[in-house]
Amino acid sequence: MHHCHIFYLVMLLSMSCQSNTTPITVKGPFDDTVRMAIHQCKDLRNTGCLIAYMQGDNMEIAAEAALAMASVGDTLALDAIKALYVRAKNIEDTALAHRVQRHAALALFHCGGRLWPSVADNFMEHAIGADTKRLVLRAIGRCSPVPYASAWPQRLAYSVPREQLGSVQLAYELCARGYADPVLVAFGLEQLMDKNPVGLRRQAAAYLARLQRIKDFAWPLPPKPLLAAFKAEHDAVAKMFLALSLSMLPIDETENTLLESLSTPLDYRVHCQIINALGPDFGFKLQRAVSQKIGTDNPHVELAVANCIVRNHTDYPKATLDTLIGRALGWRARSSVLQAMALGSTDCSVQIANALDKAAHGFERSAIYTWMGQMNSRYLGLLLTRYEVEKDMNAQSDALLAMSGAVTNQDEGHTAHLKEEVLALLGKGLLSANAYRAYVSANGLLQEAFEKEVLQAMGLDFDSLANTWSLPQYYETRWELEKLALKAQGLDFEKHMVPNPYNNPIDWNWVKQLPAHPIIRMETTKGVVDMEFDLPSAPGSVGYITRLIHQGFYNGLSFHRVVGCFVAQGGDPTGSGSGGPEGSLRSEHSHNTYREGAVGLASSGKDTEGCQFFITHNHTPHLNGRYTILGYVVGGLDVVHQLDVGDRILRMEWLMDK
Repeated sequence: MHHCHIFYLVMLLSMSCQSNTTPITVKGPFDDTVRMAIHQCKDLRNTGCLIAYMQGDNMEIAAEAALAMASVGDTLALDAIKALYVRAKNIEDTALAHRVQRHAALALFHCGGRLWPSVADNFMEHAIGADTKRLVLRAIGRCSPVPYASAWPQRLAYSVPREQLGSVQLAYELCARGYADPVLVAFGLEQLMDKNPVGLRRQAAAYLARLQRIKDFAWPLPPKPLLAAFKAEHDAVAKMFLALSLSMLPIDETENTLLESLSTPLDYRVHCQIINALGPDFGFKLQRAVSQKIGTDNPHVELAVANCIVRNHTDYPKATLDTLIGRALGWRARSSVLQAMALGSTDCSVQIANALDKAAHGFERSAIYTWMGQMNSRYLGLLLTRYEVEKDMNAQSDALLAMSGAVTNQDEGHTAHLKEEVLALLGKGLLSANAYRAYVSANGLLQEAFEKEVLQAMGLDFDSLANTWSLPQYYETRWELEKLALKAQGLDFEKHMVPNPYNNPIDWNWVKQLPAHPIIRMETTKGVVDMEFDLPSAPGSVGYITRLIHQGFYNGLSFHRVVGCFVAQGGDPTGSGSGGPEGSLRSEHSHNTYREGAVGLASSGKDTEGCQFFITHNHTPHLNGRYTILGYVVGGLDVVHQLDVGDRILRMEWLMDK
């Protein structure tokens, strides 16, 4: 037995005796003290301890340590990962050999740093099975020097779907780094054939859709194969990604296909992405077809239409926008169409004031305040007036933040005097006892309108203000105030990050009582959602969140962020999106991936997770390796797709396991 194991075993037993948490008597997966010790090393980010386990003779333990190393993500472990990966070839138990290599390949993905060609070649040479090759290829795409990684798909035989999937994932990771070439694009198009597995088609479609994020993408996609793939695709997730890809084709090539699709009953996500992909000059026929979706379709589609109208507001006369506002069923769509109207030359102060008066809740008023601040200073006076009468603390804070944006975008000299009023309100907000108010005040003063001389003239000790907000509960507030302190000194604040302290160790007395896959029932104002959590993959996160659920923490909280075709996010006790618990969690990564119905933990960066969670609407590969996955929705997925901003969690409870 390793010395580090003895140390952590003693420490774990001590922690268990000190816990005051009332246990629930259920036999769980962490009765094994060695496994507990490995995850304790992971939680403490103890690379040396995990390397010792990886170098031991027990390959079951070594595999578990490699999986834990994926969460730590330390480049110092690369040699140990490589050695363990190669040793796996000598294991007689084939299933164990595969597991060791898969866990080592996952650790490589997270620890790779600069994955040089000789190392990557060695991993591919010793790979046992296609799935291991897939994981290594994904790691090459993320960690290898771009010219080397981009050559890999040309060196492989693509007869095995798992290897093909790995090559597409390699291309996707390169794309996320801003790189693509014709060979990779052509390979992606080849994987869209209907005979290929749906998972491969989804990943290929996601890759092609992501190409539009590359600045100055240098060559056009071939229209015929892309249109043919879109028409033939029956999987909603793959089809929605292909819809986004069509935006890279000339509109005269796609107009008829898009018109036909918009008039066909398809999954709402496909319609959303068709509309999201429409740029300027998409023609009267499509404009009419899109506008007809207001008031007659899914609220996410309706909002996508409204946002499309905002992007192309010059094409819509005021009378038409008036009509669309009257037809809109959802408040978010009404707000966005009103934004399109306000972007015109006509003063819409009366309409905006009426909308604010009729708003059902603070979330709706916050949305209006937000886009008012993104315009020029035309509505700055109205924002100041509404700020004085706003009763909802979060909405009032958003109005304050909007005012700082309006000052930054100022284009009318007669409003210059209002800048002093806004500055005074921001200074007062910095001293607020409300964390979100202090956050938006700092964020507002970070705008271009307020130079360092202005900050210095305020006479405030920004460093002391930052120190009043303890970590990690007020992480984002502390972060903004620290950046403000740097700006006041004339120092670079753009890349400043705040290290989050380790202050929330795993409560093993609680975790040991949990089943491997607890079922959580969430009753919302839209219906019931059942989620199955994966304790073995994320014991610290699942243990902490289930304890909050057991305490009734989430009952009555709202979904403060919903992005159609992407996520529904809630669990913030402040409802602002910047709130958190007193403790922070370590990021925990596993082989689980983000697909439709994945339940993840929101964060502001590695090891900053807390109580906020989100549920995905579809396949979202760009989240993999960045956010902890708690588990997956196993019932009520239709309810997840109906959730909107302002919907509430009535109750969350643990139903035991299946």
